[in-house]
Amino acid sequence: MKALNDKKQYAQNVKDDYEAKRYGIKGVPYFIINQKYAVSGLQPAQAFPEALDKVWEDDNPAPKLEALSADSPDGSCVIPPKKS
Repeated sequence: MKALNDKKQYAQNVKDDYEAKRYGIKGVPYFIINQKYAVSGLQPAQAFPEALDKVWEDDNPAPKLEALSADSPDGSCVIPPKKS
Protein backbone atom coordinates (compact mmCIF):
# COMPACT_ATOMS: atom_id res chain seq x y z
CA MET A 1 0.00 0.00 0.00
CA LYS A 2 2.94 2.31 0.66
CA ALA A 3 3.87 2.19 -3.04
CA LEU A 4 0.42 3.48 -3.97
CA ASN A 5 0.61 6.37 -1.54
CA ASP A 6 4.24 7.37 -2.15
CA LYS A 7 4.48 8.75 -5.69
CA LYS A 8 8.26 9.09 -5.45
CA GLN A 9 9.07 5.55 -4.27
CA TYR A 10 9.65 4.19 -7.79
CA ALA A 11 10.39 7.47 -9.55
CA GLN A 12 14.10 6.69 -9.80
CA ASN A 13 13.36 3.31 -11.40
CA VAL A 14 11.43 5.04 -14.15
CA LYS A 15 14.13 7.68 -14.60
CA ASP A 16 16.78 4.98 -14.89
CA ASP A 17 14.93 3.04 -17.53
CA TYR A 18 16.94 3.23 -20.74
CA GLU A 19 13.92 2.92 -23.02
CA ALA A 20 12.14 5.72 -21.25
CA LYS A 21 15.17 7.96 -21.65
CA ARG A 22 15.58 7.00 -25.28
CA TYR A 23 12.02 7.95 -26.11
CA GLY A 24 11.89 10.96 -23.83
CA ILE A 25 9.15 9.45 -21.67
CA LYS A 26 8.58 11.38 -18.49
CA GLY A 27 5.22 10.02 -17.33
CA VAL A 28 3.00 7.00 -17.18
CA PRO A 29 1.05 5.33 -18.58
CA TYR A 30 3.04 5.16 -21.81
CA PHE A 31 2.86 2.25 -24.22
CA ILE A 32 5.23 1.72 -27.14
CA ILE A 33 3.85 -0.58 -29.80
CA ASN A 34 6.23 -2.33 -32.19
CA GLN A 35 8.90 0.35 -31.69
CA LYS A 36 6.83 2.63 -33.97
CA TYR A 37 3.81 4.03 -32.18
CA ALA A 38 3.14 5.38 -28.75
CA VAL A 39 -0.01 5.67 -26.70
CA SER A 40 0.52 7.96 -23.74
CA GLY A 41 -1.57 9.21 -20.90
CA LEU A 42 -5.13 8.30 -20.12
CA GLN A 43 -6.77 7.11 -23.34
CA PRO A 44 -10.16 5.63 -24.13
CA ALA A 45 -10.13 1.85 -24.48
CA GLN A 46 -10.68 2.17 -28.25
CA ALA A 47 -7.23 3.79 -28.64
CA PHE A 48 -5.50 0.44 -28.19
CA PRO A 49 -7.33 -1.59 -30.87
CA GLU A 50 -6.94 1.37 -33.25
CA ALA A 51 -3.20 1.52 -32.57
CA LEU A 52 -2.83 -2.24 -33.01
CA ASP A 53 -4.81 -2.11 -36.28
CA LYS A 54 -2.50 0.65 -37.54
CA VAL A 55 0.61 -1.38 -36.68
CA TRP A 56 -0.86 -4.46 -38.38
CA GLU A 57 -1.69 -2.50 -41.55
CA ASP A 58 1.80 -0.99 -41.68
CA ASP A 59 3.54 -4.32 -41.15
CA ASN A 60 1.23 -6.36 -43.38
CA PRO A 61 0.36 -4.25 -46.42
CA ALA A 62 -2.14 -5.57 -48.93
CA PRO A 63 -0.34 -7.51 -51.64
CA LYS A 64 0.17 -5.77 -54.95
CA LEU A 65 -0.59 -7.92 -57.94
CA GLU A 66 1.65 -7.86 -60.96
CA ALA A 67 0.35 -9.02 -64.33
CA LEU A 68 2.64 -11.65 -65.79
CA SER A 69 0.55 -12.36 -68.86
CA ALA A 70 1.99 -11.16 -72.16
CA ASP A 71 -1.46 -11.32 -73.77
CA SER A 72 -2.90 -8.51 -71.74
CA PRO A 73 -0.62 -5.88 -70.18
CA ASP A 74 -3.36 -4.71 -67.82
CA GLY A 75 -3.94 -8.22 -66.48
CA SER A 76 -7.50 -8.46 -67.75
CA CYS A 77 -8.93 -11.52 -69.44
CA VAL A 78 -9.19 -10.99 -73.15
CA ILE A 79 -11.27 -13.31 -75.30
CA PRO A 80 -9.71 -13.52 -78.74
CA PRO A 81 -12.05 -12.62 -81.59
CA LYS A 82 -13.58 -15.47 -83.60
CA LYS A 83 -11.83 -16.29 -86.81
CA SER A 84 -14.15 -16.36 -89.81
